[in-house]
Order: sequence, then C-alpha cells, then structure tokens
Amino acid sequence: MKKKISKAEQFVAWKNKLERILKRLLKRQIKQNNIFKVNLLHLLIFLFRLVYQILRIPYQIFRLIYQILRIPYQIFRLIYQILRIPYILIKKLQNILLVERYFLEILSTKDYCKKYNLEYKVIYPQKTTLVHPPIFWSEDKQNLIIQEPTEVNQPEIHLAELKSVCIYSNSNIIKKGFTGIEDKINSPYLQDFDLMEANIKTLINDSFAYCEKPITRKTINIDKGIMLSGGASYNYYHWFTEFLPRMSLIEMSNKYNNYPILIDYETSKINSIMDSLKTFNKENREIIILQEKNEYKINHLVKPSLLSWMAMNLKENIILKAEHCIISEECINSLREAFLPVNLNTPFRKIYISRKNTARKLLNQNAIIEIVEKYGFEIVYPEELSLEEQVKLFSECKILIGQSGAGFTNLLFMQKNTQAICLVADKIDYSGFSYFSNIASIVGVNLINLAGKKIKNGQRCLHEDLIIDQNELKNVINYIQSTK
Repeated sequence: MKKKISKAEQFVAWKNKLERILKRLLKRQIKQNNIFKVNLLHLLIFLFRLVYQILRIPYQIFRLIYQILRIPYQIFRLIYQILRIPYILIKKLQNILLVERYFLEILSTKDYCKKYNLEYKVIYPQKTTLVHPPIFWSEDKQNLIIQEPTEVNQPEIHLAELKSVCIYSNSNIIKKGFTGIEDKINSPYLQDFDLMEANIKTLINDSFAYCEKPITRKTINIDKGIMLSGGASYNYYHWFTEFLPRMSLIEMSNKYNNYPILIDYETSKINSIMDSLKTFNKENREIIILQEKNEYKINHLVKPSLLSWMAMNLKENIILKAEHCIISEECINSLREAFLPVNLNTPFRKIYISRKNTARKLLNQNAIIEIVEKYGFEIVYPEELSLEEQVKLFSECKILIGQSGAGFTNLLFMQKNTQAICLVADKIDYSGFSYFSNIASIVGVNLINLAGKKIKNGQRCLHEDLIIDQNELKNVINYIQSTK
C-alpha cells in the first residue's frame, strides 16, 4: 500500500524538482560560456528561494503557535508523571509487602487422607481402560484413517471427607496450611501441563509449588459443603464430563442430603448448567456460589473425585496426546441414565450445529450450510436451546455435523450406531484430540473428523479459525450415507 503524501510534502517535492531543473540549466549555460544567461539563472534561483521562504512564513508562524500552545500540555504531562511516582511506588510496595509468599507441598487426596487419618472411600477401583484417538477422513483414499486405541490406567474413583480446608473459585486446589491437595500430582503426564491454579505460580518439582497469596483476600467460613467447583467448570464440555458426574457419587448415599453444593460464580450464570444440576440435586440442596476474589474455609468438605481426567494448560511445544484425556464409562453412563428416557424414539434427524458467538470461526460457514441443507440437514444453534430441548434433539439425531466445540458434548445423548462428522482445523493438531472420540466410542456413535485448513487468528492451538473443503465434505456425507 502506497503511503499517502500530504500537500506540504507535495509542495516541497515540487520546489526541489524545479530547483534541480534550474541548476541543470545553469550548468549547461556555464559550459556554453553564456555569462548573461548564467547571471540570469543565478537571479532566478535566488528569487525562487526567496519566494519559497516567504511562502513558508505562515507555516513557521503556525508551528510556533502550535509549540506555544503545547507548553501547558507538556507541563501537565510532566506534573502527571511526577504525581504518578508515589502511586507506582505504593503499587510496587504493595506487591512486595501485601503478598504472602510460601511453598506448598502437593499431595493427592488419597495420600492426604492417609497422612491425617481422614475418611477416603473407593467407589470404583483403578482399572485398565482404552482411550480412542480420533478417526480422520482421507480424501486421497476416499476412506478412513483409523488410529488404534491406547491402553491406559484409569485412576480410582473415590469420595473423601476433608476437615478445615480452604478452597478458591475456579480452582481444583484444596489447601490446608502449607499443604495442597490436587490429584493431578500423580498424573504420569504432569510434566506436560502447567499446574497454575489458585495461588500457585509455578510447580517446582513433583511435590512442591511456589505460591503467592494477596493478604487482602477475604476469608469466608462455611460449615460444610460438596465441592463441585474448579477450573473451567463454566465450560459446557468440562462441566458435563468433569464436574456434574461427581454428583452421581454423592447420590449413592443419604449421608450428604443436607450438605450444600459449592459452585463457581461464572458457572452459576449459565442456564443450561444450572438446569443440569437440578436433575442431580434430587434432595434440593442449597447452592452456595463462590466469588472469585475470596478464600473459603470449609469446616467439613466432601470431595467427590473426577470421573474424567483432562490435561489442562498444556505447556508450550507439548503436542496433545490421546492419553491426555481419559473418560470413564461410569461418567458417561451416569449422565445418560440421568437425562435420557428409558424408551427412546428411533433416530431420524439430520442436524448441523452452528455457532454464533465463538472465537474460533468456520470462515466458509455459509457455503457449508448451503451444502448440508441440500442433504436435508436442519441448522441448529445449541446455545439458544434449553437443556431439555438439547437432550431431546440429540437423542433423535441420526447424523450430526458441526465444527469442533462444546456443542459436540451432546454426543452424550445420541444413540448407538448413529453417525457424526466433526469439522476440525488441522489433522496434526487434532491427531491426539480424543475428547469427543472417547465419548463417541463409549456411546457407540461412529465419529469421523474432517480436517480443513487452519487460519491463524492469534488464538492458541485448537482455537484457530478454519476453512473446510466443500467437495471433501460432500464426499464424507456420501460415504456415511452409503455405509449406514
């Protein structure tokens, strides 16, 4: 793009050009020994420069006035910078003096309960299970690229009772003195992700973390509660796979019927999430919302364990592996038993899920919608539907197509031997993305991933924009419709 030239710059350019022409004429007359013309040209050049300087006088006056008028502004800026010095010093001192710095020993829930002789009940023991890498469409072979399942150890599923501990909104960390409780400390993939939650700044080794806690943080006392809070609980996918299924462990006993449920503030604002909690909260327990800037001291905390395990906050240059996501059958079964009716209609709907408000965009979505509509698909925006409507819709879905995202969590409610096509940005980035393929495998949905072309948008990996090849999409739809 050409730089726009101002009128002042154009005037100077014309002046320089005209002066160069006069000088060339002068040199020519000097060579020809024409004294009269040489003197005449010298006079013309002098007059030309004189006129130029006269014409510049208004500009110079304007600049002088401008500089004079700027003096108050420069004085004001100087005073402002001087006055800011105490504020900056106070902020720096506050960061130094009003922050408690300490080292935290990290233990798993089991080790902590064993050390302090607290109740720890194993609901489902550790076992060997499979994780299912995604299946991709190969346009060259007009067939599927199938990766073999990987065998992993599924951690034991437990229920623990902790006493006089502190918790924080949007954090999985539980704190007691200089001890932190976090089951991820035993993960074989601990070195692949950052454990930066609550006050933790960095993980020093497999047992200790460096922490900084603002002294100004308010501490609120709560007598008892069931912990259903934690990192990313506001996300539809993480809520349904990591948080809500924990209530199935609570409902196994009447012991905790009068215990309130502790959830994060961000989570409480999402209607579909709150509706799902009502389904599991059969005893109509009180809901206590945890605010972000507070510390909560719980006298008696019930901690149901995860039923799914995800590697959050992957370190830079760490490639996502299928083993980073383990989803138990107990997790999926508890959700399907809670939300799906006993007698289901035969699946008949062909659904394309679209997204209106998302940082990750399908850039040729209009063209994709035109294609799927010709194949008889209905366009659905899950975020506009109630939870009850979503459950009914996806339980009746025969073929599902959509961009990878939280909406694909609704694979949970589809029926066995149905079909799904997940549109992803890149085959390499998503080669270990087993979040949806694990659900599909347990439910019995035949899920195919169609990789497009990723477009950099400043987001991190798996959150980039994408373009899907229209002919490839047609070929995949034809493939699944011919192999039903």
